[in-house]
Amino acid sequence: MREKLSYTLADVPANLYLYLLAVTAIGFTIDGGIYSVLLNLYLLRLGYGPEFVGTVNSAGLLIFAAISLPIGSITRWSSRQLLILGMGISFVGVAGLPLAEWFPPAWQAPLLIGMRMLGMVGLSFFFVHCAPYLMGLTPDSWHSRALSWQTAALSLAGFLGGVIGGLLPGWLGRLLDVSLSSPRPYQYPLMLAAVLLLPAIVALWWLPETAAADDDPAASVHESERALSWQNGVWGIVGLVLIVRVLLMSGVGIVNTFTNVYFDDGLGMSTERIGWLTALGRLFGIVVALAIPYLVDRFGNYRLVIGITLLSAVGMMPIVLTGSEAVAGWAFVLVTALGALRYLAFLVYALSLVSTKRRSLMAGTAEMGIGFSFAAMAFLGGYMIVWYGYQVVFLGGALLMVLGVVAFWLLFQESPARPRRRGY
Repeated sequence: MREKLSYTLADVPANLYLYLLAVTAIGFTIDGGIYSVLLNLYLLRLGYGPEFVGTVNSAGLLIFAAISLPIGSITRWSSRQLLILGMGISFVGVAGLPLAEWFPPAWQAPLLIGMRMLGMVGLSFFFVHCAPYLMGLTPDSWHSRALSWQTAALSLAGFLGGVIGGLLPGWLGRLLDVSLSSPRPYQYPLMLAAVLLLPAIVALWWLPETAAADDDPAASVHESERALSWQNGVWGIVGLVLIVRVLLMSGVGIVNTFTNVYFDDGLGMSTERIGWLTALGRLFGIVVALAIPYLVDRFGNYRLVIGITLLSAVGMMPIVLTGSEAVAGWAFVLVTALGALRYLAFLVYALSLVSTKRRSLMAGTAEMGIGFSFAAMAFLGGYMIVWYGYQVVFLGGALLMVLGVVAFWLLFQESPARPRRRGY
């Protein structure tokens, strides 16, 4: 057993651990960790309502979506350089957002929106270029495993960040002798998140450049034969992927943006419990992420996209229909835990539709779809919650996901994303 473990560890591609360190710092702070738990609660404590929470989130997601495709088209700089640039931009936005409270009232709302947008610009750089860079950093036989490790690292870091993010306001409230209805116990953890993002920038700086992969003629012919018979070039695929991605992620955008608001405002749930539920979703997501290579081998990405999206849509309903903290909480955990598989299955399927040189472009398309979907849901959802209530918004998001599954099934076929060989 020791020899097998030693061989396995020795077989890990060089620099993968350093890359995962950067990913962990990002997940702990701004992608599923501290920020995911506390940002919306901080805005509520500043005296804003769900509509402004939706505006802040939608503004960030809209800029994320708008620049994802152009970022994926950049060829002048390497993926590593763009990852470093993106994290530097995110640091400025993440550090600046909690400082907006100290500015004059007339400046506060624009600064909150602007800093959120800046932070999301950096995240767009990261998510567009992380998969192409990771695939260049590792050999072909490691691609599926490395991507699942990245997702597991994000989930683990999000779990730890969610737990700590949920506990910090209570600790700081007691330490500073201020009420949890005050914004101060939420402001300081958001500042801490900016500081903890710095190791990601350092780790990315130490990582090597990866050579741009050239298309293998035989592989290109194979990909052309596997592509959809009615497509008219790569931009036709880009347009279809974008439309389907927007629909598939619509309900997830509702869950990610408004569940903690509903738990706090609708169910009166404590911040600690919200943090624990967010963290549990990430914790179970680790198991799902590590199982991705085996699930892909068993079912294929095409079937996984359909099955996991439908399961997520069904899982959304108990969040708002039961009125029970326990049922709503566990339903939220389920939808969150499925996020790793839901994200990666579609991404790998989409990348399989294009040649190697087009990976960044397709990754940018997928991220643009997520961003547009989340932005629309965050903006419209904030107002619709005020007008119609949480139930209508959540059920509407679930319905849009089902429509996305139907569109995916009608427009795409299974063969492009079936695994080429077992164990990959």
